[in-house]
Amino acid sequence: MAYPSVHRDGLSSTLLKNDIRGNMWYHLRARFDKIKLRILHPGISARHTVDILRGLPEGSRLSPTLFGIFVADLVHELRAKFPHAIIYLGRHPPNPYTLSPSTTHISIGGLLYVHDLALMSTCSRELQAMLHVC
Repeated sequence: MAYPSVHRDGLSSTLLKNDIRGNMWYHLRARFDKIKLRILHPGISARHTVDILRGLPEGSRLSPTLFGIFVADLVHELRAKFPHAIIYLGRHPPNPYTLSPSTTHISIGGLLYVHDLALMSTCSRELQAMLHVC
C-alpha cells in the first residue's frame, strides 16, 4: 500500500526540489492532483465516478517513478541519521564505531525495491529509531 501513502503536496515539493519545474511540473501535478475512478458494478451507473483523495493511482505507469522520487528523500534521511547502519563485504565486521578507512563496507540503512522497504541494523534501538523516521 505504498502508492496510497504518498502525500501529494509533499510530492509536489519534492519534484520542485529536484528541479522538475515548469510545464513538466504542471503536467505531473495535474496527473495526480485529481484522480477519479469508475466503479464497475451492475447496481451503479457506468458514469458514476469516485474521487481518490490521497496517494498515487495504482496501475499508473507514472506511479512507480513518482514514488521513487518521493521516497528518495527518506533514503537520504536514513543515510544521514544512521551512518553506522552498514553492511560489510568482509568476513568479520569490526566495531562500527571504530571503522578504519581500509574497512570494506557499504553504507546501507535499508533496501528499497519498487514499493517495499527493508530496514537493516545490528542494533534493535537503532532499528526502532529508523522505524520512527519512516
